[in-house]
Amino acid sequence: MKLEFVLPCYGGGGGAERALAALGAQLLARSDWDITVQTTCATSAVTWRNDAPAGLTRAGRLVVNRHHVDSGRAPGWVELEKRVNKAAGDVDAESERAYFEAQGPLSSALAETLVGSDADLVLHMPYQYATTVQLSQVHNKPTVIWPAAHDDPALRLPAVGGALRAADALVFGTDAERRLTESIHPVSHLRQIVLGVGVGEHPGDAAAAARRVGIDDGRPWVLCVGRMLPGKGTEALASLWSQYARRRRPEHRLVLVGDRDVDIAAGGDLVVVGGVDEETKWGLLRGADLLVHPGTLESFGIVLLEAWAAGTAVLVNAGCEPTSDHVRSSRGGASYSDHATFDRAMSRLLGDAALRARMAAAGAAYWHANYTWDLVARRFMDFCERVVRFSPRAGGTVAA
Repeated sequence: MKLEFVLPCYGGGGGAERALAALGAQLLARSDWDITVQTTCATSAVTWRNDAPAGLTRAGRLVVNRHHVDSGRAPGWVELEKRVNKAAGDVDAESERAYFEAQGPLSSALAETLVGSDADLVLHMPYQYATTVQLSQVHNKPTVIWPAAHDDPALRLPAVGGALRAADALVFGTDAERRLTESIHPVSHLRQIVLGVGVGEHPGDAAAAARRVGIDDGRPWVLCVGRMLPGKGTEALASLWSQYARRRRPEHRLVLVGDRDVDIAAGGDLVVVGGVDEETKWGLLRGADLLVHPGTLESFGIVLLEAWAAGTAVLVNAGCEPTSDHVRSSRGGASYSDHATFDRAMSRLLGDAALRARMAAAGAAYWHANYTWDLVARRFMDFCERVVRFSPRAGGTVAA
């Protein structure tokens, strides 16, 4: 099988990049497949700068083919985004085209590579960029789209629905993502799989990690892991925690880990670490009494599975259906929706170590039953083989 992953950027640590890089590595460890990531020279989904050189690089057997970005985020995109956010379903075709082109990234070199693709199967991810909406339709290879959809106005754009319907098959991270997508676009007839992302155990010592980030003074910690971007919920969490800490005077401190694109004031009960390596991240997960995931615009929530694999209970934002689904299905944590419920949940969880341990054990069982890499990789391989077998674009026959 010759498989291509198409991503708007690679190397910046975004969720889609991490998911497909990890999936590719796991597939290569289990098969003789040929896998290439077709992407741009950008590493940032904010600037779309050509940060990396064009051409081929390798990470083991995984090939990464980067292409020059012709244009990134255009000045007019902000106004176009406002129009989409106001009424995505009513945006005319010309404005819709302008929206995707102004958002970036546009790469004629990437488009040319895909037109000449000799892959057996091409997977595009995520839904909201021209690399999926436009480029999934420039080649005639069997096509899979993994939307990584969240409840965002752009998901309602007609061009997104057109791209999804033109694909041979769809991959979803959670059943909540599938339900959301099908509630907006008529795609239930397409071949699809609710796959998720695999998680394996990684090394990482809690005490060593605490020393590396300067929190080895004996105070316990609550952890939040994820990029600190506008709309990701980290700023709101910092505010919630600051108010909680003033009222409750907890023994714990909140530790924020992840690359920063917003300014969050640290001090006292709030520590802002920034980006860390995988070993440090896993050490901090193992040492944390609780992981908090504040995001509402998530399609999966891989860090929840990592926390459970590390033996840690979680607290999620009830406004995010995929992460709330994980918590309900696993019983591996709790949720909050506002200041009052955050206060109650945090007090209950931090005050009851036995409850946290039971939740962590339930979460670990859920991870092991559903999201080990062996399970995820083999399900994905079987799915890809069926897509190619029955795709008219591969000379196959239409079948259920």
